[in-house]
Amino acid sequence: MLERNYYYLVTSLPDIVLEHPRMVATAAAFMDDITELLDPRDAQLLRTVRLPADNTNLITLLEARHDAFAPGGNYPQEQLEQEIKKPETLPDYMQEFLQAQREGRQLYPELTTEDQLARLFYEQVIEHENEFIAAWFTFELNLRNALAALALKKKLPHLHGRRAVLCCNDVAEQMLKSASPDFGLGEKLPWIDHVVELQDHALPEREIALDRLRWEMLDELTVSAGFRIETILAFCIKLILLERWVRLDSVAGKEKLEQMVEKICEGVRRH
Repeated sequence: MLERNYYYLVTSLPDIVLEHPRMVATAAAFMDDITELLDPRDAQLLRTVRLPADNTNLITLLEARHDAFAPGGNYPQEQLEQEIKKPETLPDYMQEFLQAQREGRQLYPELTTEDQLARLFYEQVIEHENEFIAAWFTFELNLRNALAALALKKKLPHLHGRRAVLCCNDVAEQMLKSASPDFGLGEKLPWIDHVVELQDHALPEREIALDRLRWEMLDELTVSAGFRIETILAFCIKLILLERWVRLDSVAGKEKLEQMVEKICEGVRRH
């Protein structure tokens, strides 16, 4: 099956740099605009890239949180509220999750509701037929699990420590078993030593370094993508990362980050 070439779209993508957050468009608006330009199969890949925001919003609605609706997802709030009542277009893993919720079943009793949904999501996407999608979300899963495992090992109550290690692959199992600083995964995960070192850095510095690592991984995964859909998908993910830092660059964003730091410091003092 021939892959579609998006020469004109790729060559028109603006240059964006993580260290100089300046939005050319909101990630959601950009993804909405280009969807109609994509082959239907490629548009479905873009929907997959947007699912993490939908996961966050689904939990926000189910647990009646007061968090703002996360931008960039596939489903507007009203539609997602309707889908919760009567799922029709939600992906299979969400429908499985909601069915269990309606029946009062815990798919993974040791996990929080949020982590149960996350595990179902990662189990699906790391086996995706598209190599870029599978590789990107495998990286995200391994990074997420590394942060959680390090927090558990060091008993650090920072944000990542509130999440459990999701046992979706052999890497996660190794993280739970190994007493080594790098979990014995130095060869398999070339970035693990850097992530271990970052645990001693201040929160803002650590967060920007982690997003820089994500940015570099996206570059690595698309080094030979040329004008194919993978280049566009990577750009969209970068735009999502960039948008986060543009928001934090505002006064409100800085205040929110300071509140996060203070909350973490309070947790450390209690322990």
